[in-house]
Amino acid sequence: MKRRILLYGLGAVLFLFLLFQIFFVLPSPLYYGDEVPIPASPSPRKVALRLLPLLSRSGELCPAEREPWVRPDLWEGGCQVSLGKYLWMVETRRALPAEGIREMTLEVAPGSELSFAMGCDRGEADFKLSVNGKAVLERRLSPAPDRSGLWFREVGKFFFHRFFPQRGYWSDANLSLAPWAGQRVTLRWEGKGGYWAEPVVTVPKEGKPPLNIVLIQVDSLRSDLVEEGALENIERLRRKGGSFPRAYATGNWTRSSNYAELFGLRSPQVGISNYDFYIHPLEKLLFYRRRLPSLPTLFRQAGYATAAIGDNIFLHGFSEWSVDVGFDQVKDYEKLRQESVYITDDVLRWVQEKRGRPFFLFVDFNQTHTPYKPPVTALRPGDLAYGWSQGLYRACNRYVDRFVGRLVESLEKAGYGENTLFVIHADHGESFANFGRVRRGWQGDKDQVVAHGHSLYREEIAVPLIFYGPGRVKPGRHWTRASLIDIPRTVLSMAGIAIPEGWQGRDLSPLLKGERAALPEVPLIVEGRDEAALIDGPWLYLTSLTRPETEELYDLVKDPSNKKDLSRREWSLRSSLRERLETLFPPSAPLLVAEFNVPQGQTGRLLFPSSSRPLLWGSLSGSVGKDGEAFLLQGQGRLYLLFSSLPSRARLLAPLPLLTPWGFPAEAEGVDGGTELSLDRGGGFPFWAPFQRSLSSPVPVGVTLSVTPLLRFVKEDAFNPTGGAGESMKEIMVQWGYMK
Repeated sequence: MKRRILLYGLGAVLFLFLLFQIFFVLPSPLYYGDEVPIPASPSPRKVALRLLPLLSRSGELCPAEREPWVRPDLWEGGCQVSLGKYLWMVETRRALPAEGIREMTLEVAPGSELSFAMGCDRGEADFKLSVNGKAVLERRLSPAPDRSGLWFREVGKFFFHRFFPQRGYWSDANLSLAPWAGQRVTLRWEGKGGYWAEPVVTVPKEGKPPLNIVLIQVDSLRSDLVEEGALENIERLRRKGGSFPRAYATGNWTRSSNYAELFGLRSPQVGISNYDFYIHPLEKLLFYRRRLPSLPTLFRQAGYATAAIGDNIFLHGFSEWSVDVGFDQVKDYEKLRQESVYITDDVLRWVQEKRGRPFFLFVDFNQTHTPYKPPVTALRPGDLAYGWSQGLYRACNRYVDRFVGRLVESLEKAGYGENTLFVIHADHGESFANFGRVRRGWQGDKDQVVAHGHSLYREEIAVPLIFYGPGRVKPGRHWTRASLIDIPRTVLSMAGIAIPEGWQGRDLSPLLKGERAALPEVPLIVEGRDEAALIDGPWLYLTSLTRPETEELYDLVKDPSNKKDLSRREWSLRSSLRERLETLFPPSAPLLVAEFNVPQGQTGRLLFPSSSRPLLWGSLSGSVGKDGEAFLLQGQGRLYLLFSSLPSRARLLAPLPLLTPWGFPAEAEGVDGGTELSLDRGGGFPFWAPFQRSLSSPVPVGVTLSVTPLLRFVKEDAFNPTGGAGESMKEIMVQWGYMK
């Protein structure tokens, strides 16, 4: 009897668990979102004036007590404000605090329209907008109840997120300036407790509308799933567009691929490492100081509205694992059971709100990412023949395929098809231990290779790449090998926008327009967490970035599944491929570390050529000052100097020895009562060179120089060996002299 009761109890628990999964975790098989009616494409408009940079010149911009959700906007001035607080969605916009009064005067052109948004955060927020002293908008926004507790985050959000708005939200508004056409008016912005976001004045545009760009990313989508025609809507776009069956990602996980796709550069040039989710504050400081152009910033400068909508935390600026990549607006979901529905609906609403402005959109569908939770209706009888995980993965991709089709079809029906270029792609592939392979060499364990971010084998790096634009893209399959880093040059060329100097990748538009049948083959590089792959001719060469002796070599033509490692047999070819990889994949910015021990009462003066000024410099311990081009060293400590390229010479003007125990050629000579040392090594330094010296080891009297790539330096956390990777951005900026 007891045994029967126990079995009944276990059965009831299992039944309730299954019900919970079906109704509150797995995507609903019956709900595909509300139909968002998009009216016919409105008459094209262009940006006449961006008000945010003008309004941000006065007042307190970014209150420190609201960190990390409010941070300085280093692109346009003002703030980058994130509302939503990580409950189930967070939305970031460029904004200004509503407190205070801001005024500006402008000439109103015929047909002018003012668009803006209001944000509500912790309490009630009041907003007032006046034109020539007369209020034209007065609004009060009230926050939703605080549901940030553990119970809600873990359980309650499955029940309530569809019925209540998240804490903190944005409200969009549009104001016609037609009554003041031809007049000079004064706009007065007032408020309390909230934020004004993205104020823009637009006017009608004559002539042909600019080309809209929509990048649609399906996370983890394998190339072979598309090539076999398993996805109905993507297959339709592939047949009608230009596709690249031999396309590869630039990284084996999302951030490394997306940053290359948006900046046209690889991680050493962007300055953000791929080793872990965490981005060291020193990397962030250098990244923002460089102000690298990105696709969103270039399109914004061309008058486009820009946004990223999807499930992708790497596009915000507030978190410790991402940077602000330049979008006007980022809306990020968190693996919700209906996220594909919400993403599609939000994209269509956003396009409608832009009211004819050209747009650049990055859409990221993430329900194909682990854990795979497809609706029951997406499953097919043959799916589980591939194994449990891979079967669910195929069903997830089939489910997301419906929303890719719905998104493109809805925009085409609204009249956006003729002036929109769609780019359908994946950020990386996916592995399911199909061949029983294990991680070898640099990973240090024997787990099976599954999911992504664990290897650089073909199933993790081969991706679909499809360009679709009726009347602009000639249908066809192009067998030229392509990469995600080719997307930036290609879309800028198609949109008629100048391409920045130094961007990598190639312009594929001659193939898409039918102007050329093929392009010459070039080697491709794919980055991993601590490894890199070179695809050159038929060869796939893999190596560790920290252990150069760890190498693999595969023939992609004869062995597309990468089962047979040829590295031991083809040792000469392996060596030449490594040399080529080092040439094509240079190290990140060099960090020169000067450890000094200057006797009491003396001062060391360290100089570098005037053409080699450091990008950043800071110190730990000791006393470091600056006198013109010279760094003044006293006591015992360390000086950190970050350069764009390694200086050729270093000069120490003091009766102290200049030491180089870590590989620099000791070509020192006496100069003006001091010592000058050659730092030129001919070919730079290896990208795997570590920072080997322990901070606790004794420093001899004099100045000792060593060098390491920045990305290796922050990976080993040499900057803060005692505190781990817990330094804040503010602490780094204070230590490096950029904040008091």
